[in-house]
Amino acid sequence: MWAVPLGAQAAQACWHEITPDVLEWRCANQGLPVSGQSFALSVYVVGGADGLLVLDSGVTASVGRLLGQQIRARFGVGPWWVLNSQPKPDHVLGNIGLSEACPECWPGGIEHSVVAGALTAELMALRCPRCIDNLAKRMGEASISGTQPVIPKTLLPQLQGDLSLLNARFAQWRYTVVANVQTEEAVVLDHPSQDLVWVGSLVEASDAPDLYDGAVERRIQFLKNLQARFTANTRLLSSTGELNRQWVGRNLAYFEELRGSLLQGLKSGATEVELIGQHAGQPGNGTTTANEHRDRTQEIHSLNVQRILRQLETLAFESD
Repeated sequence: MWAVPLGAQAAQACWHEITPDVLEWRCANQGLPVSGQSFALSVYVVGGADGLLVLDSGVTASVGRLLGQQIRARFGVGPWWVLNSQPKPDHVLGNIGLSEACPECWPGGIEHSVVAGALTAELMALRCPRCIDNLAKRMGEASISGTQPVIPKTLLPQLQGDLSLLNARFAQWRYTVVANVQTEEAVVLDHPSQDLVWVGSLVEASDAPDLYDGAVERRIQFLKNLQARFTANTRLLSSTGELNRQWVGRNLAYFEELRGSLLQGLKSGATEVELIGQHAGQPGNGTTTANEHRDRTQEIHSLNVQRILRQLETLAFESD
């Protein structure tokens, strides 16, 4: 079942102001069928009349098109830029829809107005065709109609820097490229003067944050560094909206406790099968109550147990 097109009042409700220059767009779900609602991430728009930066673009052409239409209605014609923070399809496959919604908004062409890390661009080129096929199987062919990869040709030149390479107005946004924290490469942003931090999907409001393809040691260190950066006024922006900063500590505690428990079990002689059985139950304090959310949380937790065990096998018999 598809949602009806958004009217002006409903479109206005899609926007949530973080600061006068940073808005969160919350209506990706309006461009997706029921089977695709889990891919409905928040998108952030930064800037003003002399240039806009879009942080990720959604999972399909239809989501990107809806986003682009509403950006154009609110802010007018570009120039626009897009940051693709990581190579996962729900962050990048809306690029083509954005370009269609405002063809004149891309100085030099959409490919040159999309920026990403070099590995992210490489993995997008390698994986996006297969990702689109997989999405079609999950959501139906109609849901991915027109979706095709737009691979970034503007690459972040180093692991840390600022976004003035796009437009001088973005110089205060500092980026950091992190590797193997959740996926092979991801970008986080920091705006010190506004005390904003954008982490994409690297922090989750979940009792079992998804390790995905990341290394548990790197995830733990990333969360420690992030927590150390916070001031009393820091606002944490994520792909699921603004988060209470306490979730950073909760994510950190989850991974530290699970890693420690599994490592201790391996050192005491427990088998992998025994440890999976011991840790397969509901994680955390059980605050996730809806059945479908509880089931998904337990599924992710079980996968995390298996992933971390594989990563710990070489450490199990090393001295502390």
